Amino acid sequence: MQVTINEICVCAAVKCTDGTIIRGHRHNDCFVAIRTRNKEIMRGSDAQGFITSTGRFVGRAEGAKLMSDSGLKSVWSRDGSYGAVLCSEDLY
Repeated sequence: MQVTINEICVCAAVKCTDGTIIRGHRHNDCFVAIRTRNKEIMRGSDAQGFITSTGRFVGRAEGAKLMSDSGLKSVWSRDGSYGAVLCSEDLY
């Protein structure tokens, strides 16, 4: 029997202007780490996202779709559903 495991988001991530991706529990943790490393945060909606269980960086909208498709529930919303964009609070 073959088991299929859906790709899910495992942590928050933020892109830096030099291409570095900083991971963290929450996006704010990423911002703090970026500042302590004297890096600059990339601007724009594509800068904040998530790292997936396969190691990919995805944006907030794709993250919400992955999590919704996985069958896992949001711990942030009352009904367990995900909005149009994923927030780190949805994960844990």
